[in-house]
Amino acid sequence: MVREIEKPESYECSICECSFIQEQEGGLNGQIGMLPVNFCPFCLSGVLDMTKQLLGINDEEDSWFTWSKTRWCR
Repeated sequence: MVREIEKPESYECSICECSFIQEQEGGLNGQIGMLPVNFCPFCLSGVLDMTKQLLGINDEEDSWFTWSKTRWCR
């Protein structure tokens, strides 16, 4: 009996268009609103860094939990 080996699903990054396998490499696939998006690990890291800069989060001073608690849970 011959068993077929399941090939992991590959995604194309929405930013750089590289191919990545989320289960092996990391990254993200999902939706922003109704738009399907895929981010390879490199682009995901860049998007998260950009978000931290826009929100004024400094990893050395604050953790995300501390930041969100002081700004949203008043």
